[in-house]
Amino acid sequence: MKKIGYIFLTISALLISLFSNFDKMKLSPLITGEEFLSSQPYITIGDVVLTQPSSTLIVYILGVFIILLGVRFLIKKQDHVSRKWWGFSMIFWGAGAIFAGTSYQAFGYQLKCVGVEYCNFTDWWEIMYLLLTAISIGMLVIAMSHCVAGGKTRRVMKLITYISIPLYAAILTIGSIVPIKLMITYELFCVFFMPHFVVFFLLSIKEYRIKRDIMNKRFIITWILFLISNVAYYVYYWLGISEKLLNSTGIWFNQNDVLHVLLLGWMIYIWITLPNVIVDIKEEILDVEIGLKTQD
Repeated sequence: MKKIGYIFLTISALLISLFSNFDKMKLSPLITGEEFLSSQPYITIGDVVLTQPSSTLIVYILGVFIILLGVRFLIKKQDHVSRKWWGFSMIFWGAGAIFAGTSYQAFGYQLKCVGVEYCNFTDWWEIMYLLLTAISIGMLVIAMSHCVAGGKTRRVMKLITYISIPLYAAILTIGSIVPIKLMITYELFCVFFMPHFVVFFLLSIKEYRIKRDIMNKRFIITWILFLISNVAYYVYYWLGISEKLLNSTGIWFNQNDVLHVLLLGWMIYIWITLPNVIVDIKEEILDVEIGLKTQD
């Protein structure tokens, strides 16, 4: 099933690259390139317009740091399958962040507005960001299945990954080609994958109640911090703080910056606290724990 999934993801990426119809999806309300630039800071280097320079720096730093975090997990993996998949997950997550920064921040004008009357809603880099991050979360599910689950639960978690990631890739492919704007939004991405993190949180709590161990205690803190980061993004956006700050002080610091700074702090916490404490649950240990719980 894994091989089929890899093939499907490769085909999806190729179809999106070859047959996407991004020019048919425009920002709403319609805006021209000049209007796009008037809403944000930018600098011109030769014929290239670099938008949101400070935001670009933040997200690129975040992406590189997450990739290094993935390498750190792989260096410390020893015989732990969970650490290996945490490493792969972070590398894909970091690559996705760099792709996102290229489109949402650095080259948004170049990719969405050059050569068209009205700016496009999205582009290839944004879609690949969503796909890479989806793959990263799938890898994280596999990693967590080895350190907070076993037996049937582990098998179910892996099955969910092998189904949900190709399914989301299909959604992205259809949304890019038909095209259907809703299917390629960040909001749909959040709705689709947030339940995965809820499962991580619940399983970590369940394991901590049994073991009272440092790993699951830190996992619980990890998922709470992740939730706070995402909630802060939406609160900052809904309150319109970005526009108020820009109009009153001239300082550019939008909701994406809030998210990326908080995620950087989240990743620093993971760097410090998790690579050395994550261990695999062995099936025989799990059986003993279940037996003890049944006796109690």
